[in-house]
Amino acid sequence: MKVTIEWKDGAAWRQAQADLLHTRNGNCAVKHDGGIMVFPSLKEGSEVVSPAGGRWRKVRRVTRAGLIFLGEGLSYSEANERLFQGANPREMLAVKW
Repeated sequence: MKVTIEWKDGAAWRQAQADLLHTRNGNCAVKHDGGIMVFPSLKEGSEVVSPAGGRWRKVRRVTRAGLIFLGEGLSYSEANERLFQGANPREMLAVKW
């Protein structure tokens, strides 16, 4: 099974696909950019951790639909939802990028 990893690079969102692995402790894991990230499940809000300097540090969280979002801020879908929240369709079409 493939998992989508997303992060923000300046003003752009980037995505990559990674194979879902399972650890001996029953956690899920993915390998990305030469490192490994571990999380308990693909449930929204699950914390994603990665080893750094002999310690585990939080790298972010799992969002809706099992997407792993790295870094600070909102994922692409969360940012768009917040942008258009409460707007009527005419206002949504008039948004200036």
